[in-house]
Amino acid sequence: MGVQFIEAKSKTKLEEFDDFSSSSYLSEILGQLSPLVDYTSPIDEQPLFLVKFTSVDERKKKCAEALLKLSQEHVAKLKLMANEGRNMKSKPYTRYEILAGFIWRCACKARKLEDEQPTSLGVSADSCKRMRTTLLVEYFGNTAFIVTAMSNVGELTSKPLGFVVSKVREAIEKVTEEYVWLAIDYLKSQPDLTKFQDFNGLWSCKGPYFGNPNVVVMSWMTLPVYGLDSGWGKEIYMDPRTHEHFDGESSILSNPDGDGSLLVKMDLHVEHMESFKEHLYNDIR
Repeated sequence: MGVQFIEAKSKTKLEEFDDFSSSSYLSEILGQLSPLVDYTSPIDEQPLFLVKFTSVDERKKKCAEALLKLSQEHVAKLKLMANEGRNMKSKPYTRYEILAGFIWRCACKARKLEDEQPTSLGVSADSCKRMRTTLLVEYFGNTAFIVTAMSNVGELTSKPLGFVVSKVREAIEKVTEEYVWLAIDYLKSQPDLTKFQDFNGLWSCKGPYFGNPNVVVMSWMTLPVYGLDSGWGKEIYMDPRTHEHFDGESSILSNPDGDGSLLVKMDLHVEHMESFKEHLYNDIR
């Protein structure tokens, strides 16, 4: 006879479900979302198996933003943690690889995800450095690709930081000259490129989702974002924000104080932010 699949949507707010304990009001809501079974009916008229999955749209949850400082000492300790046990034939991990992996792991811990939960990290890779073909001097723009590192939460939170960072490097090293040309050919074949743009793709319902349980980390460490004078003098304040807050979006910046410290801009759901801050500092040994 096959399987009957029913999908129901509700505009009811999450807090109205409380802890999903029984109540007349809750029973009324749930009764509207799933079929009721009459268990007084003959057994041959009752379903052999009935299961219900409840999902919450993570994109609609409220987000908070934090700008967190990692001192030069913090960064040095993270480098030691990440490179401990590394194959000495390979080059040391970069600051970006280390911090991206560390932020990814801290976010997984802050979200209190199950060990079996798959999770991904979006990182940027500069294709210009990986190609024999050089761009024209007149070219104005960037040639960065966002690539994805994948794992599960249990691996990321239980294994050494070096394991997490190795996942980041594996993703970045996928960007070879062949990879770039294949990507260009693929984009040329697409009739509509808007879904690949930041606002219409990565951070909207039209494209992949880098929020819970995922993260995307961009590097602004080498960008000349401080001290720009357009005729009105040096800036009073610089903020990396280019749009509204999106869960799981992070950027790493140099500190304008020039003391070797770094700034981590992090957007997370409100309920996860304080835990993220604790892990960001307390997990550095």
